[in-house]
Amino acid sequence: MATYGDGLSDLDLGALLDFHREKGCVATLTSVRPHSPFGLVHIDAENMVSSFEEKPVLDHWINGGFFVFDRRIFDYIEENDVLEKKPFVRLAQERELAAFKFKGFWKCMDTYKDHLELNDLWTKGRAHGSISGRKRSHESLDRPQRPCHRRKRVRRRLARR
Repeated sequence: MATYGDGLSDLDLGALLDFHREKGCVATLTSVRPHSPFGLVHIDAENMVSSFEEKPVLDHWINGGFFVFDRRIFDYIEENDVLEKKPFVRLAQERELAAFKFKGFWKCMDTYKDHLELNDLWTKGRAHGSISGRKRSHESLDRPQRPCHRRKRVRRRLARR
């Protein structure tokens, strides 16, 4: 299993692994349908705005950044390869790349705006339960769950010497 490390999801890793084993392919990627970063304007035949749609879920599937590979993946990757280019293209051509269509919570953290949005979900207790573990109304994603006391212990030991 592998991930890019910039995605947050309530993906069931066991289900992903079971799907990969069932398919028997070299690789499985998790595909998701993200929300549009923009609201849509619907325009009728007379060029009049008929409606607005605020950041809808897109119709297309994208690479969600969670993967399962078997050992044969190393036959497809060469030094300095970009995974989505040559290796994934070849795997797709050879029908050795499966897509696990995931419809649960998924959000990438590619930008500062994403960082703020995810922290807002977390601090307001609106992060999905399996992601947050429990509702936290005061903690941030970029802060540890509990304070680290190791420094205090080290200072005390140094002070005793």
